[in-house]
Amino acid sequence: MKQPVRIALALLPLVGLVALVALFALNMNRDPSLVASVLIDKPAPSFTLPAVQGLPVPGFDTAKLDGHVTVVNVFASWCIPCRDEHPVLEALKQKTGVRLFGINNKDHPDQAAAFLAQLGNPYDAIGADSGFGEEAAVEIERDAFDVAPAIEPQRQLAPGPCEVGGRRARRR
Repeated sequence: MKQPVRIALALLPLVGLVALVALFALNMNRDPSLVASVLIDKPAPSFTLPAVQGLPVPGFDTAKLDGHVTVVNVFASWCIPCRDEHPVLEALKQKTGVRLFGINNKDHPDQAAAFLAQLGNPYDAIGADSGFGEEAAVEIERDAFDVAPAIEPQRQLAPGPCEVGGRRARRR
């Protein structure tokens, strides 16, 4: 091999190491529990979600969010993090009494019912978002993954009132 190629190959790991150190140094003071969201202070998207068949709570639409702070959580029986955050949502409901609405995302009604029968149902309303209307879940949570956003009385999205999965939403 030629001398310049050997020198370049020898320096390549050093350049990579310097780049990693710089990346870590730039993010050193960042709070890892914050999730940036461009949706905070934006109006909640308009949607209408039917009730999940077999559950004793109604579905909901955007109009039901008017006038009350409401935590909207997207969940599914197949979602592992949803199982982890469920006790937090139940504790939030029990301690604060906040209105808690759920969007059951791409899930079969019988599986959603079994999920809530096993873990408890803290929701005041649950809308079925079974694939044809998934825009609601996507619009609400696409930039706030693992964060249950609160809908303020004016239907503005706000950071969730609690940490869900150890994360808090913040303005981006």
